[in-house]
Amino acid sequence: RNATWECHMCTFVNDASALKACAVCGTERLRGGTKLTSAKKVEADTAESKEDEELEQRAQQEPIPQTLGECKNHPAYAVEHFLGKFEVMHPKGPEHAVGHIISKGRIYPVYRRGNVKTLRSRERWIRELREVKEGEKAVKRVKRRRSSKSKMEASDAADSELELFGDWQTTQWKRPKTSIDGKIPRGKYGHVEVWTDSHVPKGCVHINRPRCEIVAKKLGIEFAPAMTGFEMKSGRSVPVRSGIVVLRQDADLVKSAWREMEEERRRRQREAKDKADRKLWRDLIRKVIINQKIISEE
Repeated sequence: RNATWECHMCTFVNDASALKACAVCGTERLRGGTKLTSAKKVEADTAESKEDEELEQRAQQEPIPQTLGECKNHPAYAVEHFLGKFEVMHPKGPEHAVGHIISKGRIYPVYRRGNVKTLRSRERWIRELREVKEGEKAVKRVKRRRSSKSKMEASDAADSELELFGDWQTTQWKRPKTSIDGKIPRGKYGHVEVWTDSHVPKGCVHINRPRCEIVAKKLGIEFAPAMTGFEMKSGRSVPVRSGIVVLRQDADLVKSAWREMEEERRRRQREAKDKADRKLWRDLIRKVIINQKIISEE
């Protein structure tokens, strides 16, 4: 086993057998991660903010590039010519540009790197606990990535485009609540998207245990499958379902019934294994007896 551990705050390599906290920054070492004491955390946050200010000051002191090629991947400046598919310059315009470059008869405004914003779709913003404001128009539209089968199925041109929005067009996402009659809010595909614990609807609990959906069906309680991500299968992105979402008042009942079902399942597995083992022994003993008879008759 490795006798050292690396602090996640200062990356100092400590002796695991001798230290319970980082010798440099005081970060406490815990199983499964590290934790800062309140005083050390404030000190670390202050140091991080000072470092960010120093980097910002250095970026402002960087000279403006004089050629278009120098702007590509430049840490302090950017031009729209080199923006990616999911990037946009915001804000932009003559009043926000810090300079310009003339190349092949064209004028390229130069902006601070901080003006480059990442765009996301409506669904992606919800993963970040943000939602697009009502009435906002897409900043950019890009073609969706589809498999060959999806391309054959797609007949509407609007469905083949993905609308992208910036963070200035979003607001804090509000968790949905259960309805008055105790119904769990679902998406258009009948499941609940659980990207983080904060995405679980109010008044509900996410139970991520194998075969818990069978228990909920037997009990006849309200539940919805939990979609926690995507995976690639046959060149297509398909949703991954992990567990179910139930009402908070039903969570303990489901967990208790699930434990009983799992104990019964394991008991049946043990019985089936014992039965198979006994059959193997009987067959073996029968073969030995038959062999002995054949030998004695000879």
